[in-house]
Amino acid sequence: MYKIEEIENDRDQKLKTLLLDHVDQEVEFLKNELMAIKDKIQINTVLEALKFTLAQDYGSHELARYYVTHPLRVTRFLINWMVRYNKFNTEAVVASLIHNVIEKQVLTDLQIETQYGAWCSHTILVLTQDRVAMKDNLKRAHYYENIYSLDAFGQLLKFFDKLDNLYAICLNSDFNVRKSYIDEIVQYVRPIAITYDPQIVAYFDELIISTRNKGYYRPSF
Repeated sequence: MYKIEEIENDRDQKLKTLLLDHVDQEVEFLKNELMAIKDKIQINTVLEALKFTLAQDYGSHELARYYVTHPLRVTRFLINWMVRYNKFNTEAVVASLIHNVIEKQVLTDLQIETQYGAWCSHTILVLTQDRVAMKDNLKRAHYYENIYSLDAFGQLLKFFDKLDNLYAICLNSDFNVRKSYIDEIVQYVRPIAITYDPQIVAYFDELIISTRNKGYYRPSF
């Protein structure tokens, strides 16, 4: 994972999860990785969160049909980090699986706290973007300052969320939207990698360059 020479393949694998029905495959990949660390985390708690995530309806729009693969992939990225750095956290794995529930109006922060605890509730609330506010430079900077106040796991959730989305920004045909998205990642998200995952920085930088050069791209699977 995270080999510079495999960036194009990594991008296509991500795009397939959005455009083709690869949900079962992604579930299988994730379960295998969870079983490999089952003695390091509260596996039953995580499997219940996975069951909840898979039960949600994300809509029939083309990029919503298989949206569930996104939290699955973010969780796999986080598990990979945990294995590489030998740091494990059940709450962080759960939060990665449900990190979109406020944004998607599935659960409120109070409901998250009741079901999954205060850490998950606070972290997901801080990570959830107000998309209107994010258009304002000062409010966007304030949003990221709040993220930087989270612990390492909370910040890494943001990093891996953006990493997974970075592979797919090429599906947006608007140059300005793509540029703004990538610029935001470089300014605010890259520092998280420098601090908490220096092993991935070279790959991440090459992915950013590749994504800029790729421009608008829609594969013909």
